[in-house]
Amino acid sequence: MTVPELFQIYDRAMTELERKDPVLYAAVQQCSRERFAADEGITMDEWRRRALKRADRVNAIRRTLPLAQRLADLRYVRALTRRR
Repeated sequence: MTVPELFQIYDRAMTELERKDPVLYAAVQQCSRERFAADEGITMDEWRRRALKRADRVNAIRRTLPLAQRLADLRYVRALTRRR
């Protein structure tokens, strides 16, 4: 998947989240702003280390989700990619 495709998926998912749950959308936006502010001015190597650490945390959370939820999430992402 290309970077532009990933951005399209992200944009579609955020648009849908804003429509379905404005409160959760606002919380996600706040977390994103805080993360971007924390990453400002760091080196690319440090950014990579942080990104890998974040990915590890997200993957650990995903592993705790029931299989049905993980499959539903995967189907959702695939559906978003087909809407292009």
